[in-house]
Amino acid sequence: MDSTLIATRFLFGALALVMFGLGLTLRVADFRRLLQSPKAVAIAATRWPCLRPSIRC
Repeated sequence: MDSTLIATRFLFGALALVMFGLGLTLRVADFRRLLQSPKAVAIAATRWPCLRPSIRC
């Protein structure tokens, strides 16, 4: 097997595990806080696609 394929699968698996762990820490209060400030959520959701292409890693 190609080493790049192994590394890619490992990274995807590691990312999935981290995201799952972060999801487990969410509480109802976190979602309430989002509903209390819909303007901030809307601004963040619309600005991120505009800013993302300018950030090169």
